[in-house]
Amino acid sequence: NVALGRSDWGNAVAVFEQALRRAPGDPVAPLNLSTALMEEAGALVEAGRRAEAESRVALALRYARAAAVLAGGDADIAAQEARIRRMAEKWGLVTR
Repeated sequence: NVALGRSDWGNAVAVFEQALRRAPGDPVAPLNLSTALMEEAGALVEAGRRAEAESRVALALRYARAAAVLAGGDADIAAQEARIRRMAEKWGLVTR
């Protein structure tokens, strides 16, 4: 979370991937990972690296879906996928 606060997206992604490996049944780990990936995608868009950004968005969506499944109906966690799709649309990225 500190890395997210510092806009250190690469480090945040790495830390949340590690958290996911350590607690695969915890919905917060894939939720936070999806947030970090989405933010990293935004930075990549700003840098003109659209293909990489689309790849990060695809991963973010995958982890958001996993978090929703693990959370078993938590509306806030389930809303993450829609948030990611809105940001991707704003950036003009293709989502799958």
